[in-house]
Amino acid sequence: MIFFRMFFGCLLQLAPFAFLCFYPFKDHLRFSARKVCVICGISFPLLAAFFAVTCCFLKTMLPPAQILFVSANMVFLFCLIPCVFLYWYLVREIWQKKLFIFSFTMTAALTMTSLDTILETWKQQNFSDGLPYNGTTLLTLAILTSVILPLLLLLLKRCYLPIANELDRRESGYLSLLSVFLFLLLGSGLIPIDYMNIFNPMTLFLYFALMFTIFIVYFICFRILFLSHQNIKEMQALTQTQHQLEIQTEQYKRILETTENNRKMHHDLRHHILILQSLLDSGETEKASDYLQNYVQILRRYEVTKFCSHIVTNMIVSHYQSLALDKGITFTARINVPDSLMISDFDIAILLGNLLENAIESANHAKDHNRFISLNIICSGKMLAVTVDNGFNGCVNQNKGTYLSTKPHHTGIGLQSIAGIAKKYHGGVQFSHEGAIFHSSVMLSA
Repeated sequence: MIFFRMFFGCLLQLAPFAFLCFYPFKDHLRFSARKVCVICGISFPLLAAFFAVTCCFLKTMLPPAQILFVSANMVFLFCLIPCVFLYWYLVREIWQKKLFIFSFTMTAALTMTSLDTILETWKQQNFSDGLPYNGTTLLTLAILTSVILPLLLLLLKRCYLPIANELDRRESGYLSLLSVFLFLLLGSGLIPIDYMNIFNPMTLFLYFALMFTIFIVYFICFRILFLSHQNIKEMQALTQTQHQLEIQTEQYKRILETTENNRKMHHDLRHHILILQSLLDSGETEKASDYLQNYVQILRRYEVTKFCSHIVTNMIVSHYQSLALDKGITFTARINVPDSLMISDFDIAILLGNLLENAIESANHAKDHNRFISLNIICSGKMLAVTVDNGFNGCVNQNKGTYLSTKPHHTGIGLQSIAGIAKKYHGGVQFSHEGAIFHSSVMLSA
């Protein structure tokens, strides 16, 4: 009977909080979610069985007093060690984020265990046989878990997960230090408590005030981070808008300049024809050919390329084509899109702007024979596909399969913006490289 009591009690404390640890990283697991569940489904019962057998052995060695209760809890803490290593191995994420979630979970577990102990002490006022989970402890713990665990998941889902992917190592490090500090603070306040004498009104007030303060600090911290990242996003959106306006202004100037030059060239056309006629009459066909080639090059310099009838797409692509040609980068584009798209003009501008800006930056550092950019945009029904191939110097910066910016002091926010737009339109993004050629593919569904 004692074995099963210890076994199910240990499982009841391990399984829910393991779920709380893994939940924020469900998309960053080393194996599939099903395989991770199988590994945990085997590991936790084995640990629970070890805990139960050890407690049964301690029951024969120690008197049913406080020392037996403390010894059983020490065995439980020992069982947590392989759980920590298992969690650390199965989750593929930076250690700062893993430490934060683990400390947060330990804080929640300590809170729940303490509440359970208070309720059981109030009902029984004794340690029964000296081991944990006596009387109605398992039932009380199950009820507390069913009530508090969803609230903790909601706190993570609403306050932490929206900003988790945007936190860098430094921010995650500060957050993990805060969570460790709050856990140690709560532990130093709860562990020394004499639960037999806790029912003094002032002691109870301080007890609950400490726990509420801990989780209010978490909520405020999450909220501050969320608002700060919202401000960063708004600043990025403003920067993108200003950049788009600059492109529009530049394109407008180019159109005015082209119009004026076309007017002048039209006015001077008869002079050019007379010169060509004179050269041909004199039999100087080679000079006439050279003159005509120079004239055509001048015409192309002021030509505004029309890639498609979608105004924003044409404007963005024309702008970056000019930048590429100025840097001596070969630029080719095949675009097949209608006059209007279900994708917002703002999002398509950010998407193409980031893709082509990264491509120009990369191709500009490529070897002479590899300085090229090839853009393809195809719209079929409600699907929009964008691919960019460009040459680069062959050096990439990757972290666990994710491409990062190779520019100094850059965090790859452009790639994050592209991924964010793809997610917004229920699509996907894929980056890869083959030798000295970089491939970018984005699929959007309007």
